[in-house]
Amino acid sequence: MADDPQRLVRLGKVTRAHGIRGEVTVRPDQADSSSLFAFEEVFLKASDGEPERVKIDAARTAHESWLVRFAGCLDRTAAERLAGREVLVPRESLPPPGEGEFYADDLVGLEVRSADGQVLGKVVRLFDAGAVPVLEIEGPRSFQVPLVDTFVRKIDVAAGVVEVEAPEEE
Repeated sequence: MADDPQRLVRLGKVTRAHGIRGEVTVRPDQADSSSLFAFEEVFLKASDGEPERVKIDAARTAHESWLVRFAGCLDRTAAERLAGREVLVPRESLPPPGEGEFYADDLVGLEVRSADGQVLGKVVRLFDAGAVPVLEIEGPRSFQVPLVDTFVRKIDVAAGVVEVEAPEEE
């Protein structure tokens, strides 16, 4: 695995400890994803820290989450310390996205335009708002757009553009 933190892609986030034997619950960014199971090791990153490489000792699905035991995490106390950490993997280790598909990280930095071509800003992040992912856009006016067809008309990663239904001025 490459250690270049600029090339790491988020698969999910550790939400809490599970049980007393060091397992944690990881909420995947894509609810139906099984991508974690392709890896023997991943990177864990606290919001204010550097990514740390860790080996996966065991992983299984549970409802819409993954239950994971990382090497060296032997009890609930150790597992509780992992809550809030992002689970990351090197971008080059992921398969290329299929036709009409993209990785969420591929959207960050793309220019956002209205249907008439007006530049509205750039995507600064994609976050989970519960029911649907949301694009956060910064520009002359910062706003958020749910990542659904009603509001996001077109995504062209190769061209570096996201076309959205622009929100009404307030």
